[in-house]
Amino acid sequence: MVVWRIVPVFLVSASVVAAPLLQWPTKIERQISSIFGESRMDHFHAGVDIPGEGWSILPVDSGKILFRVNRPETPGTLPFGGGKTILVEHEHFWSGYMHLETFSDVSLSALPQGVERKTVLGTAGNTGHSGGSHLHFFLYDPKEKAVYNPLPLLPPNDKYVSDTVAPRLLYLGVPLPDRIAAVQPDSEFTMSGDFPLLAMITDSGTGGQRWGVHRLRVKQGGKTLRDIEFGKILLDGGKWKTSNGMAYEDVFLENWYVLGRGFRDSPFLEILAEGYSGPQLTEARDLKIVK
Repeated sequence: MVVWRIVPVFLVSASVVAAPLLQWPTKIERQISSIFGESRMDHFHAGVDIPGEGWSILPVDSGKILFRVNRPETPGTLPFGGGKTILVEHEHFWSGYMHLETFSDVSLSALPQGVERKTVLGTAGNTGHSGGSHLHFFLYDPKEKAVYNPLPLLPPNDKYVSDTVAPRLLYLGVPLPDRIAAVQPDSEFTMSGDFPLLAMITDSGTGGQRWGVHRLRVKQGGKTLRDIEFGKILLDGGKWKTSNGMAYEDVFLENWYVLGRGFRDSPFLEILAEGYSGPQLTEARDLKIVK
């Protein structure tokens, strides 16, 4: 029998990932609306979102409430803009619950306050910097200063994550001084210089979501330019970076993935895009670039 805690989990085998480790922070069983590592226009999405309002929020494991925040912005190095937020300390990690509508009586008690898996922390809402009612929850390792993708630590559940649709390459893009020029992947387009090539790639679970991807690999003429996996995001030198040291602006331009440069002279592009689960996208094409 595998005994598991969070510190080694991110080197975990597939069999350990499948084990029931933590619990989902709600019993509502609703398909997640945003996954870990997506673009938020100027920062990585460092958690998972479950949509809805008014339903009870539970801690992912027993622990103690470290602090609660009841204001529009949360200061410090943790994700900010969470509105009403609760942070729970566990044995080897912290878990956070943001955009709450209400706190429970337990959460309003003197801190630190012990909680069990069945303890209600509050209800989901739309406080803080939020575009709609949902719970944003995250896992944070204070020693490593890293936020981790919660999905490998949660029991598989198709009600929350059912991925039957492969990621899609919607557009390629070229940044211009005042906008991003979007083109169909099979269309001819002009690059007057060695500008970065962008891609609009989305994933979805059963067809209605607009998720980012969990992993993106990019090759140019057989040479690997990018291999990004959103397993964790670390605070490094004052910036949040992927595990291979890429800051937000290295990975995204607005909501576009940055594929790299050099395609004007070497126009053969290969993309492998994977969701956290489900089918993957494989693209290989000669780009129709006019110099």
